[in-house]
Amino acid sequence: MGCHVTAYSHSSGKEEAARNLGASDFQVLGDTSTSSRAVDCLLLTGSQQPDWSQALSLVRRGGVISAVTVDSSELRCSYGEVLMNAMRIQGSLPAAPNVQREMLNFSALHGIKPIIETFPFTEDGINEAMEKLRQGRMRYRGVLAMEA
Repeated sequence: MGCHVTAYSHSSGKEEAARNLGASDFQVLGDTSTSSRAVDCLLLTGSQQPDWSQALSLVRRGGVISAVTVDSSELRCSYGEVLMNAMRIQGSLPAAPNVQREMLNFSALHGIKPIIETFPFTEDGINEAMEKLRQGRMRYRGVLAMEA
């Protein structure tokens, strides 16, 4: 949709999925054998805070780091680096209903659909989903589905 997207991950196992979802580049965090250009906007989607020194090093001067998940721990990063590079760190709340409607219309127009993994809404299905979640193998969204 017009943006150059670099996907970052701690594991190379997510590269194919990231590229299938439209990423132009893929970078394994901590891999010094390849370098990537600084990004304008870094979208944090992990369930815990990142390594802030690493995250700050990925963003260009004047760039934005936007967290879309919740972590209740204290934010600890290099205040001087944020100031000297004119960066912004921002959070995100759920969008207003009219904005949600616009996003859904945009998604429908462009055929964008969620990627889900379905489990039966049974004791076995719940146990299977929870085990997959505990092992860190759940990708995207797990959905418990009632049988029709």
